[in-house]
Amino acid sequence: MENQIAVKCKKHGFTLLNDDVKYFFDYLDDLQESGQTNMYGSPQYLMDDFEMCFKEANWVVGLWMHWVQHGKLKDEVAADE
Repeated sequence: MENQIAVKCKKHGFTLLNDDVKYFFDYLDDLQESGQTNMYGSPQYLMDDFEMCFKEANWVVGLWMHWVQHGKLKDEVAADE
C-alpha cells in the first residue's frame, strides 16, 4: 500500500500518496500543537513551506480537519474526498 494514491481531489485533480498524507497530517498536527496559528490560518503555512497553491493547501487542510473531526487513522482517509 506504500506510495499508492490515498486521496484524490476530483474537482482540481490533486492527488496525495499514502506517504504524503502521513507527512502533511503530521506537519499539521505539529503546527496545531505549536500554537503558531489557528488551523484556519494553516493553509498559508503549507503554501510557504511546500510551495502549494492556495487551492491545494486549503484542500489538504480540509482533509486533515475531516480526519481530526472523525478521529480516523491517516490510512483511512476517504479516497473520494
